[in-house]
Amino acid sequence: MGLYPVTITETGKTRFTQDTPSSLALLAVHQDQVLSPAPAFVTLAASDFCPQAITAKGTRILTMQCHPEFTAPFIVQLLERLREKAGNDTVDSAKRTVEHYGEGDRQRVVSLIHQFIRSTDKQS
Repeated sequence: MGLYPVTITETGKTRFTQDTPSSLALLAVHQDQVLSPAPAFVTLAASDFCPQAITAKGTRILTMQCHPEFTAPFIVQLLERLREKAGNDTVDSAKRTVEHYGEGDRQRVVSLIHQFIRSTDKQS
């Protein structure tokens, strides 16, 4: 929960732009993770906690365990609502990451989504 780092895989490096850094800081709320890719999906980014942080199937399907649609203020409010379920320590730690680092690489991830959609349009 909060802002967490993912590493772009070798496959991810071939799918994203050349200026994509080797790691991204992403906003997440859930405490679950995808452990293995679905059939025919490739892993584009991973972390120790979430080995399938960003995956894709061909040029049509892109999945993310992070929440690029969330802003920092929204995620802080959501974390407060999850305090009873997730626990004080987890929520406080997650809030500190967001309060200190903001939205991390949210805008870059939104750009990567746009890039994915545009590349799909070209192949249609």
